[in-house]
Amino acid sequence: MKKAIWGTGLYASEFAYIVKKEEIDFFIDNDKKKNGQYFLGKKVLSPDEIKNWNELYIYIPFNFYDEITKQIRIYGLEEKKHYKKYYDINTINAKDFEYDYVQALEKLQMQEKNMKGYSLFWGRGWALPNRGFKEFIQEWKAKDRDLKLGLISEAIWYSSEETEKIMGLPSLVTPGIFDLSIYIKDGVLSEEQTKFLKNKNYADSGSKCLCAEFPKLKRESADYMVYYMYQYIIKVLEMLKPKFIVSHPLFTVQHFILQELCQLKGIPLISTHQGVLPGTLSFDIDGEMGKSLPSVYSKEFTELPVDKNDLEYADKVWNYLYKSRINRKIQPKNNCIEYVLKYINRDKPTVFFAGQNDILSDMVPYREDTKKYHSPIFRSSIEAGIYIAELCKRKKWNYIYKPHPMCVRLEKKDDFPDNTIYIESGDINDLIDISDVVVTILSQTNYITMIRYKPVVMLGFNQSKGKGCTYEAFEKNKIEDAIQRAIRDGFTEDQRQAFLVHIAQLIKYYLYDDLQEREIRFGRRVTGRVERFYELEKLLKDLC
Repeated sequence: MKKAIWGTGLYASEFAYIVKKEEIDFFIDNDKKKNGQYFLGKKVLSPDEIKNWNELYIYIPFNFYDEITKQIRIYGLEEKKHYKKYYDINTINAKDFEYDYVQALEKLQMQEKNMKGYSLFWGRGWALPNRGFKEFIQEWKAKDRDLKLGLISEAIWYSSEETEKIMGLPSLVTPGIFDLSIYIKDGVLSEEQTKFLKNKNYADSGSKCLCAEFPKLKRESADYMVYYMYQYIIKVLEMLKPKFIVSHPLFTVQHFILQELCQLKGIPLISTHQGVLPGTLSFDIDGEMGKSLPSVYSKEFTELPVDKNDLEYADKVWNYLYKSRINRKIQPKNNCIEYVLKYINRDKPTVFFAGQNDILSDMVPYREDTKKYHSPIFRSSIEAGIYIAELCKRKKWNYIYKPHPMCVRLEKKDDFPDNTIYIESGDINDLIDISDVVVTILSQTNYITMIRYKPVVMLGFNQSKGKGCTYEAFEKNKIEDAIQRAIRDGFTEDQRQAFLVHIAQLIKYYLYDDLQEREIRFGRRVTGRVERFYELEKLLKDLC
C-alpha cells in the first residue's frame, strides 16, 4: 500500500520525520491551490485527484480527524486498515535517537571546515511560513557582505542539504530531540552520565520543564534528553567556535542550555522571536518578555525620544493593525462567539482571561527568578485563571477563559469553576471585542487588546511593564480593585496616549520589520553588522 500524510502544516512536517518521509509517497491537502505542488520533496494531491483510495494507508491529523474521516468514508475505508490518527506530540525510542545523534555528529564533523568561526542562527524559525525569519536572515546576509552566517536548524524534517538549498547558508540539522514535539520514551543514563548533569546549572530545571511539557515522560528519560542536548551543544560550540549566536526562541530547554554554555565560553547570544506588535520581530540581548530590555529598563524606555512624525506614524500603524486584524498566528474561524453569547448575561461585565504558554514563558519550574521577572503572584495560567474565575463568580461578572493554543492538551476544563466559559479555540480579536476587560499574567495578547481599544489588567511582566497603558496588579490584594477600575473606566485617554507613545518607541528603537507582505511598513530594518542589536541597550543604560 502507498503511504500518505494528510496535511502540509507543522504537525505534518514533524510527523513526517517520525515515520521517515522517505517512506511517504505523497501528501494530501484539501486546499486545492496546493494540488501539484511539492512539500518536503513529495507531491501534494487534492482528494479529488486520488482514484485508488483502497490502495492507500493514510495518516490523518488529530485536530481534523473527525472531519476528514467523514469526508473519506464514502470510499469504504476502514480505520486501522486504511488510516490512523497522528498527533502534535510524537515519541521515539532511545535506539533510534542514538542512531540519529551519531548521524548528526558525523554531519558536524563534515561541516567543521565550512562553518568554523561563523556566526550562527540557531532554531527552526527560518522554516516556519509567514514568520519573517527567513526573509530577515536573507536581507541581513545581503546587507552585511562580511557576515559569515551558518544555520543550526531545528526544523528536523529537512535534511541539511535541503536546508542549505532553501537558505543558501552552510547548515546543520540537530538531532530529533531538539524538536518541541518529540520526546524519548525509554532513555536511561549511566552513572557517569548522571554525574555529568549534577554539575550543570540548568539540568534539573530542564528535566522538570520537559516533564511538564510531556506528562507521560518519565524523569529518567527527561534526564536522558537533557544530557544529550548538553552533549550536542557542547560539541557544536567546541568544534565551530562561533563568533555569536542568534537563537529562536530563548525560552526552550535546549536554548536555556545553549545560553548557559555560551555564557561559560563567552559567546554572545541574542534571542529572537515574533514581536509584541504583529508584523515585527524582536532581538533581545539578555532575555525575553519580563527579561527584555523594555521591561528591565522600563522607566528608561519610556524616556526614549519620539517626535511628532514618530507619533503620527505610530497612529497610522495602530489604525492599520486595528482594521487589518493581523495577528502573529492565523486565527481560527468557528462559532465560538455564538457559543459565548449563549452563556453571558449582557447586563453584566465580561472578564476575559488569556492564558500564556507557561512552559515557553520561563514559568516552569516556578522559582525566584520567575517571580522576579515574569509572574510575581501565580505559578501558572491555570492557577491565575481559577483565581479570577472565583472572583468573577463572587462579583457576578461573566468570565471567559482561553488557554494558549499549545497548552489545550495540558489543561482540564473541569478544573475550573462552573461559571467559566472555557474556549479552546477562537478568534482572539472577536473574544476581546465582546469583553469589557482582558486579564493576563504575561501573554502578549495584551498588545492585541490595547490595539482593539480595550483595557488590560496585567498580573505579571512583559514589555508593557510600567508604560502607563495597562492596569497593573502585581500583588494579589490589588487584583480585584484593578479589574473593577478597568471595568469602570475602560481604556482611558491617558492609557491611549501612553500606548501611542509606546508604539512609536517600539517601532523606532526595539522592533524589526518582519518583511512580510502588508500595506504599510513599520519597524527597524537590518542595516548590517550585529552591533545594531546592541544599540538599544546602550541608549537605555545612558539614561540610567
